[in-house]
Order: sequence, then C-alpha cells, then structure tokens
Amino acid sequence: MKISCNWMADLIALDEPPDRLAADLSMLGLPVDAVERLPNDTLIEIDVTANRPDCLSHLGIARELSALYHEPLRLPAPAALDAGRDPAPAPAITIEDPDLCARFCGVRITGVRVAPSPQWLQERLLAVGQRPINNLVDITNYILLELGHPLHAYDFGKLAGGCLIARRARAGETIQTLDGRIRALAPEMLVIADAGQPVGIAGVMGGAASEVADTTTDILLESAWFQPASVRRTARTLEMRTEASYRFERGADVAMAPIALRRAARLILELAGGAAVSPVVDVCPRPWSPPVIALRRGRIERLVGISVAGLPVDAMLRRLGFDVAAAPDGWLVRPPAHRVDVGLEVDLIEEIARLHGYDRIPSTLPLHPTRPVSRQLAGEKAAARQFLKESGLQEVLTPNFASVARDADLLWAPDGEPVRVDNPLDEGEPFLRQGLLPGMVAALKFNENNYNADVRLFEVAAVYGRRGDGHVEPVRLALGAYGQWLPAHWSAAGVPADFVRLKGVIEGLCDRLNVPAVTFDEAGDAAFLQPGAAAWIRLGDEVVGYIGQLNELLAQKLKFKRKVFVAELLFERLAAGIDRSFAFRTLPRYPFVDRDMSFVVDIGISFSTIKMSVIELKMPELAEVKLVDLYRGADIPPGRKAMNVRLVFQHPERTLTDEEADRLRERAAASLRKRFQAQFR
Repeated sequence: MKISCNWMADLIALDEPPDRLAADLSMLGLPVDAVERLPNDTLIEIDVTANRPDCLSHLGIARELSALYHEPLRLPAPAALDAGRDPAPAPAITIEDPDLCARFCGVRITGVRVAPSPQWLQERLLAVGQRPINNLVDITNYILLELGHPLHAYDFGKLAGGCLIARRARAGETIQTLDGRIRALAPEMLVIADAGQPVGIAGVMGGAASEVADTTTDILLESAWFQPASVRRTARTLEMRTEASYRFERGADVAMAPIALRRAARLILELAGGAAVSPVVDVCPRPWSPPVIALRRGRIERLVGISVAGLPVDAMLRRLGFDVAAAPDGWLVRPPAHRVDVGLEVDLIEEIARLHGYDRIPSTLPLHPTRPVSRQLAGEKAAARQFLKESGLQEVLTPNFASVARDADLLWAPDGEPVRVDNPLDEGEPFLRQGLLPGMVAALKFNENNYNADVRLFEVAAVYGRRGDGHVEPVRLALGAYGQWLPAHWSAAGVPADFVRLKGVIEGLCDRLNVPAVTFDEAGDAAFLQPGAAAWIRLGDEVVGYIGQLNELLAQKLKFKRKVFVAELLFERLAAGIDRSFAFRTLPRYPFVDRDMSFVVDIGISFSTIKMSVIELKMPELAEVKLVDLYRGADIPPGRKAMNVRLVFQHPERTLTDEEADRLRERAAASLRKRFQAQFR
C-alpha cells in the first residue's frame, strides 16, 4: 500500500519527516518496505498485514498516526447532496441474502458528464500507482484509496427495471465482466442483478452490460458491505483478484458504506456536474452492533509486564476510536466498525502495548522456571518434524508391512515378536514392520533408481511388536541421506552428505527438544553399518539409537551406487529424556573461543570417556566438548583410531585471549596423554 504524504496532509497535520513516520509506523505493527521521494511528494510503501484491512487507505494510516502523535483527524465532511437541487427519483435496492450482504447503499445522479479528471486528481492517483481513466472511475478509485471502501458506478439507463438486487446467482447464469471475459456463475456466489440478469459480481467486479461509457449521463452509485468469506471464495473460484475483492475479503467497514457514498457523490457533483441527485438509499436489514469486551487491569499487567497504574489506558483506546467505559476491575470496551480484527481481550491488550511502544516495555526474565503445558508425545513429534523440515530433510511415509526374512539384515532392536497380519495385502509381506530402517533404505533406493542425485529423508512413525497376549507400538525416528547435503554454488563447492552432517542434525534435534544428556559412542558391533563410520546414540547409559554409513557390502548387495548414511532412534525413549524444566539466563556478552585437538588412542576408548576426562579437569571456562571426526584406516596403526575433538571456551566477564585458550587446550591435551597415552598429531 503506497501512501502519499501530500494526500495524508489533508487528513492530519504532521511535522515529522517521512523517515520518522516510516520508523514509527513500523513500530506500530505496519512495517514500511520503502520510502520513495518524488519531485513534489514522498511515498511511504507499507506492507499491511492481512488482519489490518482498516489500514488499506490514507484514512486508516492517518488514524494510526493520529493516535500516536495526539493529532486530531481532519475528515472530509460530506455535505448535503440535495442542497439547491431537484431530487431525482430514488433507486430501488433490495437485499435477498442478508447473510452475504449486510448493507447496501445507493444514490442516483443525473446529468453527469464523463470527461478526463482534473489535474490534481490525476496526479494523486498516478503518485500511488493508479492509472487515471475518466472522472467517474477516477473518483471511485480516489475514494477507495482515501477511505478504503470500494464503490461501483452503473449506467442507470442500462439497468432493467431501474433497480439493483443483491442475490445469489441462479443455476446456469453467466456474466461478461469489465475485463471482457464471460464467466460462469455458481449458486453460492453473490451477484448484483437488475430486474433481468446479473450486472456485477458482488465485491469483485462489475459487468460490461451496465458499464459507464463516454455517453453516460445517468448513474447509480453503489456502496455496500459483503461477507468476506463469500467474496474470497468467489474471487478464488473465478480466479479474479481486484482492488475491491482485496479489501472486501479482509473485512470492510460496514459503517463506512454511506460515508464513502456521500463523499464520492459530492465529488461527482463537483467534477462531473449533475442536474439532480436522489436521496441516499441505505438498506441495512441487520444493523451492526459492536461487541462489548471486558478489559482487566491485572490481565494487562500479566501479558505486557508493565504496571497499569499511571497508564492512560482509556485515553489510549479512545485515541484509536474505541468506546470505553469504566468497570470495577478495568474497562468495558466497544471497538469501532473499522477494527474487524479486535474481538478479544488480548486484542485490546495488543493495542495498548503497541501504542505504548514495544521499545518502552522493559525486558525482564521470568522469576520462576516454566514448564510446558502439554507432555503428550504428539507435541514432541510435531516439534521434531518441524525441526527436520527446517534442516532441509523431507518427510516420507513408508509402508507398515514387512517381510521379516527380507528385512533381517536391516532390523535393529525389535520390540517383541513380529505381528502377523491375518489378511495381508501382499503374501510376501505378512508382518507389520518392527523397525523403520528397511523402509527408509527402500525409499532411498527408489529415489536413486529415479535419478534423484541428492536425497535427505526422515520418518517419525510407529513400529509394531507382540509381547505375550498384548501388542506394543513404540514410535521411532529414522533418517537417511546420500549425495550432496548442500549443492554446489558459484561461491562455494558442494557439501556431501556424511556422518558428520547427519550427526549434526541429531544434535540439533536434541537441542530443539531440550534433551541434554545424549552422547555418541563408536559402534563396532552393528553389522548393517560400516566399521569406523558408525556410532551408538546414548541417553545416559541407555542406547537409544544408532548413526552411521550403511555397510558397504550391504550397500553393494542392495545395488546402491553411492554412500548411504542412516540413523534410527527410539523416539519415545528420546522424548523421555527431555528436560522439562527451564532456567533462563542472560545472553552471553563475550564470544566463544574454540580449539581443536587431533589425536590417536586405543580403539576401545570411547568419545564419552574422553569427554568426561576433560570435564573432570573442572576448567570454569570450558563450555562444551564436541566430537568432530572419527577415523580408522590408512596411516592409523591396527587397534588404534584417530579422533578430532573441539573444545569450546567462554569467560563470563571478558574475552579470552588466544594465549589463554591455547593454555586451556594444552591442559586438556596433557591430561589425555597421561591417562590414555594419546598421540597428538
């Protein structure tokens, strides 16, 4: 939405420069995308959110600035339309469906002259990106941009019966719209019709049959309110998006309909002439009544975190156009008709917070640790899915059916005995799956066979087992990837999918779920994983999963052309390790400093042992110990393995120097040399 500062000056007196206006509007919740300076004007382009249709006009923005700067609005007062004129006959207007059309206003003006608009009107429209057409069309567009309410003008002489009817379309009806296209109408669509046929699609576009032409002298001006859902549904079905539908489908101001009509009619009389004007017809079968919202002082203080004492809550709301009355514990508030987004107490509290200024609300930490309300596994599954999608993985749903014999090489820690299906869809798969890895591997192979070079997948789903007379359905999480984790770019080479990348995803997931005690130990006894590129995932002392490269012999048997990396976790066990208490602390003021250590140790020494050995040194500056890489193979003696470990240091009161970080690293290295005969490289 482009706002002209010159146009705005007609509505409110402002001394602030455009850049200040832009900053203040953004703070009010109306983010400004750009400030454009023209030779004789300045435009402010605002990204109006869908919940604020009242701000899709110069008046709407002026209201916001009026409330912020305590400046009164200068509303264009519509004068009496019939002053000094002989009234024309009033048009006949009928509403057949008040659910879809709550208000319909109209006025007839005779003796108009269609001609180009005056220069000032054309310049204002051009400044905000609107092409001038003629005085009648330009006036309706002008009112749309000024007051935010769509209008439409009909050639009265082309209306059968001289009437307008708001009704649903009848079966088989069509209409040629102003864009020249013939559109088929459906019974759920609201149309504006004369005595014979539809002459407009309500809230979307008028019809060509009643279009104002250069020879038009007698017009009927329409201003109405249409149900937002109906307009949205019709516009989407007909694939039509107009300035009118954009506003109606978000919620127009029902009280603005007669005001906009009178304002437009007055401009038509001034700029297009007119021998006579009819009385304004205002059909409103269900008058709008504002809701009454109870606003409590204590609720404001709890949600905003500021004291209400001394805060002019009632005055702030009145500046926004709300009707406010005192109540024992707060206020009773009625929102104006243009604030269709306000219906709850929290909406009012948001208004107070943004008008008070978000930047003036102090940042304070909670006094007590908080706990999540829900402890249901569904919440944890949803959080896991969201994180994995954010990490660039795609979710798959693999079949629940399996062949125990075929899947034997890929099964890990089955829970109970396999469950046989009485009437399997495939005789070759008569059991329910006991693990997710077989299905994940099959999905990866399917993608490779279909020439998908880079694949990253995950699945969170139940597996099945039988214990005695009962059944169990534990939830597991599986990950699988091959090819490039990040594609090559002009600025950087591609990053391959590997053990480290998949491990990083699991660590990130545990961090998102707040599972603090997960460690990785080398897995030498997982037959389906490649030795030296596999690890058990532990929660405390319990193994809750594995991660690694698919065994190369098994990958060859399955005819993979690429290295495949997989992981599987007992998701319920992982969720049980979530730390549900939260402690808050201020963000660190000083940077982290990290140092890497590369060394060779005996193959039986796990990373967990190394990590605990470093932690036991009780270095206050030590923030984290990470396993970066693990290697066995060429240049490494038999019975030994190479580790790359990262130490992360941080001082709470100052920035560590390089010399201090080096000394801390050397202290850790000396301990590993002494305890494990580590050979550093």
